[in-house]
Amino acid sequence: MSDITDWIQEAGVELSHPFLRCDAAIASRITRLAKSKFVEGNPRVWWLSLSRPFATHDSSSLTFADVLPARADRVWFIPEDDSKELPLYDLSPDDIELIRKNCPLFEYYALDKDFRWLVIETDHDRFVVCME
Repeated sequence: MSDITDWIQEAGVELSHPFLRCDAAIASRITRLAKSKFVEGNPRVWWLSLSRPFATHDSSSLTFADVLPARADRVWFIPEDDSKELPLYDLSPDDIELIRKNCPLFEYYALDKDFRWLVIETDHDRFVVCME
């Protein structure tokens, strides 16, 4: 596991709210579908090459829920780490806010289950919101 996935697991344990990681096959499939819909090419991080229009917002003054393009009960959460296959979690938007409050800053991607929108939080304190 990477430092980021360790932080996420530790935050869940501390909060008595474990965040369950999806298995590798599901993670690979969801990540591949998300990239094919929202990203051009193979950039180091997705926000460097988005294929759809997007808006940016200051993430230091907003919550994750503040920038959601549409209400969602569950979302796919993909933390950016150094692994070849990115980890995937099935979370609520509130879970993402708990992770943001309890883990050091890192980049991540979150998208609704129907792949209609993508929210990225960058390491530059920016939310990037991309819609189909």
